[in-house]
Formats: sequence, structure tokens, C-alpha cells
Amino acid sequence: MRIGMVLLTEFPPDIRVEKEHMTLNEHHDVFLLCPRRGNQAAAEQWNGLGIRRVFSPGQRWRGQLSLMSRQASALWEAQIERFATDIEADVLHVHDLPLLGPALHVATRLNLPVVADLHENYPALLEVSRGRPWYELPSFGALASRLLVSISRWRDYESRVVPKADRVIVVIEEAAERLVGMGISKERIAVVGNYATFDTESDSDPPSPPSGELNSRLSVVYAGGFGETRDLETVLDAVAILPDAVRAGMHVQLVGGMGRDLTHLERHAARLGVGDYVTLTQWLPRKEAELLMSKADVGLVPHVKSAHTDATVPHKLFQYMWRRLPVVVSNCAPLERIVRDAGCGFVYESGNAQSLAERLGEMHALGDRRASMGAAGREAVLQTYNWSSAGKALLDVYRSIG
Repeated sequence: MRIGMVLLTEFPPDIRVEKEHMTLNEHHDVFLLCPRRGNQAAAEQWNGLGIRRVFSPGQRWRGQLSLMSRQASALWEAQIERFATDIEADVLHVHDLPLLGPALHVATRLNLPVVADLHENYPALLEVSRGRPWYELPSFGALASRLLVSISRWRDYESRVVPKADRVIVVIEEAAERLVGMGISKERIAVVGNYATFDTESDSDPPSPPSGELNSRLSVVYAGGFGETRDLETVLDAVAILPDAVRAGMHVQLVGGMGRDLTHLERHAARLGVGDYVTLTQWLPRKEAELLMSKADVGLVPHVKSAHTDATVPHKLFQYMWRRLPVVVSNCAPLERIVRDAGCGFVYESGNAQSLAERLGEMHALGDRRASMGAAGREAVLQTYNWSSAGKALLDVYRSIG
């Protein structure tokens, strides 16, 4: 089967596309259409994936702004049709909601099935990010999109186009339940978990976490974005109200900041006077961030609870669990369910600094007993939350089509 994937953002990187290609490429021919950025080649072979990159910077901006404001783009539709025809596609695999409508129009003309790969609740994401698109636009384009975007129109668009897809892929069970509640048949939905790619058959293990920074302070790490949907101000507030003895025995490292988001948190940390206990680090390449995880004692997932985060799950949770880090997570529905089921950490109330401070204090007090939590998380990844199991679900989608 010849699979034509369509992606709104540049590639690489996109860890979900990478994982899906890795699995599908063993049985199918996979091609990818995505925007071109900078000096990227217009056509490239990437680990067996045939990539076609399109659009000048101006075309990219116009196409994406049209999608944000009108949920339609003649530019994208023309490129998808040319791409599908040139590769002789048997199916279109559309990553996320914005391009689903244009791809469905093309699929109707070419008589192709469509797989909608929904990474998240997109209307809810727009709502929590105040209408700002999650991909980059020039500053004036981002402003225009905030002025023109309509969350209600996006919800209506979602309810109209998602039922037209032949199969729908989501990243977590809660997202599938949401779509069933919208009237989409459960049989057409597949959960392909947002799990990390671990060699679960290998005898080689990740390093066990150390016993704290310099073998004395409990090292708590968060690796990820610093944007509004992360509860990082609450993390700083929680550190500030920890009992002195607990705070002195703890170090919190927040990794992944960029630009204004990083500057804002640095100023907030300075106001609170927590500089001796918190390190704010700019974005790091994946390997460097993973090394920091491996040196930590506890993994932190402080996402703001919302309709968006109640229907998605971050990759980093399973990276922590694989490394035997006990975790502290906010009470987003998938995070709470997974952590409680696995018995691998504590859950705090999103936005509640006192609740988070109490959970951090409990984690600090556990001492050596944290190791059993970490082992439980590792076992849960080995048994359930791994890409080997998710990849099988993905292949089943294509067996049902072809």
C-alpha cells in the first residue's frame, strides 16, 4: 500500500511521524508532504521516507492563515492533490485537524480513503492558547489569526469533517471516548498511544536514577515547553511555600524554555526568591534533555487541566517511567488514570500550589521507597505503554483499510 502522509509543520522533527513511519515502512511505502522551511531540500529521502516539501515562506503563511481563519486553503488542496497523484497514493494519512478538510476534498475527487490522525483536541488547544496557532507564523500573522480565529467555527468544522474520515486515530483512550460522545462509531476509532520507542525486548536497561543532586538533594526534573498550557508558575509557587527543611533538600530543574516564556518564569522565580532551589534552562536537544532526565530522582508533568489536556498525553511521562523515575503529575484525566493505575507517583490538583507542595513533600519524605514507585512505572511501560503495542494498533488500522 502506498501511504501519503500530510503534515502541516516542517519535518524533521516530529516524533510521532517518525515513529509511525518506522512501523509502517516495514509493510508499506510511505511518503510525506510538508512545508519547506529555510534551506531544506524540496525533495529528500529520510530513513526510507520520501519527503516532498512545498511553499515559499509567503505561500506557507497565506495557506496556514487561511486554514486558521476559514478552515480551507486552495494552496494546500492543490498541493495535496498533486502529491497524491504523483505518488499514486492508495490512502491519505492526515496529521491533525487543520488539513483534514482539504484532504477530504482531494480524496473525494481521487476516490481515496482517509485516515485522520488526531494528535489532540484541536479546538480546545486553540481555546487554551487564546486562538494562537500552535505552529509558528510571523508576528503579524499570529496577531491576525488571534483576531480572525473562531473557536466555535473550529468545533463545528471538527464535527463536520472528522466523521467523514474512513478511520480516526487518537493518542489516548480519553480522546476516543470524546469522539464517541460526538457520535463517531467506536469501531472506526483506533488508539495509537503517544508512547516512546523503547526496545522492550532488549536486556539493556536505562540507568537507575541517582540518589539526588550531589547525592544529597532530591532532584526533580521537568522537560518540555514553557508555554501557557504548562503549570510552571504553580511549580515555582509550590517551591516557595515548601517547608524550609524540605526545600533545602530539593532541587527543581525546568528544561525547555525559549524567548518570552523563559524570561517570564525567570522574573517570577526572582520575585519569589527561589533561585537557590530552581534552575530554569533553555531548550536543549533531545539527547541532552534525556541525559538530564536520567540524572534526576523525580519526573514532573505539570500540565494545566483543560478540555485539551484531558484528551491527550505527553510523551515525557513515559520517558520518565522508562527511566524508573517516580512522577508527580497534575490531575489531567489521562495523567491521573495512568499514574494511579501504575502506582508510579502522586497526583496534584492543577493550579493549586499547596497541593503540589504537599505532593513534593511526600515524595521527599519517601526516601528509598521511591525506588518501588520507579520500578512500577518501568514495568508499566514494559507491559503496556510502549510503541511496540501502539505500532500494532497502527498496523491494524491499515489492515482494516487494505
